[in-house]
This record gives sequence, C-alpha cells and structure tokens, in this order.
Amino acid sequence: GSPLPIWVFDLNTARIEGVNEALVRLSGYSRAELRTMATGALIERSATDVTEPLNRNGAVRLRCKNGVSLELEVTSHTMLFDDQQVGVTIGMDMTQARRSEEQLRQVQKMDAIGMLAGGVAHDFNNILAAILANAELALETVGEQSQIAVELSEIMGAARLGADVTRQLLAFSRKQRRAIHVISLDSCVENIERLVARLVGSHIQIVSDRASAQSIHADRSQIEQLVMNIIVNARDAMPDGGRLTISTRDVVIEAALASELGLAPGPFVTLTISDTGCGIEPALIDRVFEPFFTTKEVGKGTGLGLATAFGIVKESSGAIQVESEVGRGTTFRVFLPSVDAVPEHVLDPKSAPTAQHVARSAETILLVEDNDSLRTAIRRQLVGWGYQLLEARDGASALEVLEQRTQPVDLVITDLMMPGLDGRSLAERIVADRPGIKVLFMSGYTERVAPSVSRFAREPALLEKPFTSRKLALMVSHTLRAR
Repeated sequence: GSPLPIWVFDLNTARIEGVNEALVRLSGYSRAELRTMATGALIERSATDVTEPLNRNGAVRLRCKNGVSLELEVTSHTMLFDDQQVGVTIGMDMTQARRSEEQLRQVQKMDAIGMLAGGVAHDFNNILAAILANAELALETVGEQSQIAVELSEIMGAARLGADVTRQLLAFSRKQRRAIHVISLDSCVENIERLVARLVGSHIQIVSDRASAQSIHADRSQIEQLVMNIIVNARDAMPDGGRLTISTRDVVIEAALASELGLAPGPFVTLTISDTGCGIEPALIDRVFEPFFTTKEVGKGTGLGLATAFGIVKESSGAIQVESEVGRGTTFRVFLPSVDAVPEHVLDPKSAPTAQHVARSAETILLVEDNDSLRTAIRRQLVGWGYQLLEARDGASALEVLEQRTQPVDLVITDLMMPGLDGRSLAERIVADRPGIKVLFMSGYTERVAPSVSRFAREPALLEKPFTSRKLALMVSHTLRAR
C-alpha cells in the first residue's frame, strides 16, 4: 500500500468511508474508528475545508488519537466510485520537515545575532571603557567622601552593566574568548552566594546546600555568570517573596538518563536552583532558552539570561533541564562532567600588587588607540602611575613615533581592531625591528585574536574592554615583567 495517508469521504456529509494503513498508523485510530468520523473531526484546521470541490490543496493539521497534532500537506480531488462521486485526500506528513525548517531558522537567527554581537561589541565596549575609565579618574580626583561620589559610582555601575549585556551577547553567540581551567563548582557558587542576598532582596529566603567535592573543566567567569543568570530569573519570578534553593551534588549518570540528556554516561556535578515563584506556562517551557524571549514586562528583561546560560552549559559539554508548575515554582538542573583533578589556584585581584606599587620611572609605554576619549583616559591613568608615555591614534602614526624615538620603549599597548594597520600587524612590525619590546593587546571583541598573537608572549597578553583601572594596572605590570 501507499506510504502516504489516504482517506475517502462522502462529498455531501464529509464522513470518512475508507482509509489506508498509512493513515491508521499515523493517526493512531483504528479503521473502524476512522470510518465513524467526519473529516472535520480528523482535521483541526477548519479554515481548510477539504470537502469543497475546488481549492483542495494546502497545509492542514491532523488530530491524532493521542492528542498530538501533525502537519500534513494534502491534495484532494473527486473521483467516481461505485457510480458515486466521492472525495479522495492524499496527505504527506510534514511535521519533521517543518521542525527541521524551524531549527534551521533558529540556527540562522543565532548566527545573525552572533554577527550583530561581534559587529557592535568592539565599538560599544570602546564607549563603555571610556566611560568607566573617566568615571574612575573623576572618583579618584574628588575622593569617595565627595557629594558626587555616589553619582560617579552609579555611572561606573551602569557601564559595567552595559558590559555585562555585551558579554552575554558574545557568550550566547560563542564569540567570547574562554579561559578553561580545572575549577570547583562549589567555589563558583560560593562566590555568587556572597552577592545573592543583596541581589535578590530580603523578601526572599535563601537556602544553600552545597555538597559537591568534584571539579569541572570550564571557564570560571562563565560558570559564575550561568549561576547568576538563573538566580536572577528566579528572583524575578518571586516579586512578593519566596524561597530560593541552591544545591550541588556529585552524581553518576546512567545510560537511560544520559541518553535523555544527550550526554555520555559517567560522573557529573549537578547544580540545582529552585524557586517558589509564579512558574512557567507549559506552552512556554520549550521557549525559555530562546534568545530575546521573555515573559517579563518591557524594560524588565533582555531575554538573554537563560539563552546565555544554555549556551554556556552546552559549551561546557553539559546539559540543562527545566521543570516548572504554574503557581508552585521552577527548578533548573545543570549537569556538568566532572574531572579527577585538583582545582587550579585562582589569583584574588584584591591581593595582587597594583601598578603604582611597581612602576619605575624608566619604563616607557607607547599607547596606540583610535578612540580619542579612551586613549586620553588611559594616558592619564598611566602617567598618574609614574610611567613615561608616548601615544598614537593608529598604526601608521605609531610607527612614525617609534622611528623618531632613539630611546628604548619597554611596552606597546595597542588596540587590536583599528582602521588601516591593525594591532596584530603593527605589533609584528614593531617586534621585528625591536625584538625585546613587550606587547599588550586591547580589544572589545576577542574572536579574532589569532594564535599568532602568542608569538609575543607565552600566553597572549590581552586586555578585554571595558576594563577597570585595577585590571589595567595589573596587566601592564604583568606584561612588563613577563619573560
């Protein structure tokens, strides 16, 4: 018999008079059940009337016995059968094809978002870096006791928030450079928990239950962002208060669950974050990880938080589940593969020396940055720390400055993306002429940091925009003293 579903119906009553085995298998109904039905009971979409003699082609939805709705592309026509005109409909199940088309559109949308994120990240991070640097300089000038110190701190906070949005875009589109280390998930969660009380407010009870002893192989900042994004989502689901539970466990996933999650069986670390909030409508569960999808009111959410979390989990070779019940709350469960290794030591920036403690007046720096505002702010910071400074607004100008200088230059700080001669090409030419010079790259968009950059140091010296004065100080000091 035909692999396509076929049914014959009475043109006057629309009652089904005959079906083939393919329709029986597809619909889940028996032949006897189908022959008691009218086409209107089988076809969901009433706007498509297959009993009309003309215009009988198009897409319809087949209502199956188990309640599932399948999309069919049908062709209907009339024929003479036992001296009676009847209608014959032949269908083709398009459900999987439509699903594949939707997945392709989603991938294309993600690629478009990625291209957009990368395109705006450099310019936007330049702007944020200038705002942050100038606000920090102003705060240092007026002092923390000044009347405008609060306003300056708010400006700095807003700049960091803008940087977080850009970082989420880049992380979601997988264009953010990752720093992979052996880390402790419990340690990441502990760092976030120190901020959680102030973040979620006193109206939400926080329950912490960390019990994982295993390590994971991941980017610490991304894992902390993953935890924070899910917590923020939980907070927003409990405007009138509730309970937030954060727990970690070491588990061994068996074959059945591993297959469901799309993972390989073995040892994993789980992170579970539950809330007692409003919950998520069943119809929306499958969309919570979509980029820019949000149920929050305008201005209350970017729609990137959970999409970013999903991207981080997948990039870390893990899986994420969500369970929710309207009025009772939501649970996110993250599975990350564990590794049998001791977490690497993480330097606490607050304990590290700052540039003003290690600067020597003999050290000369060439600063190359095409953004005038940012270049001015960085110059003021470096000069304030005791460095001798040369500056240029592009690669060609930087080469001219060096040609005219007879004294040594210890360090070149250059933006990677500049009009004309880009930072990498500039550094290659400078190092060829001055082999002992150190190079520190800056960029607001790190996807194009090629492996060739590593020729300038054992690890590429890269300062990601926007950066704080402390980060700038530490990177300058580290690069100058690197062998």
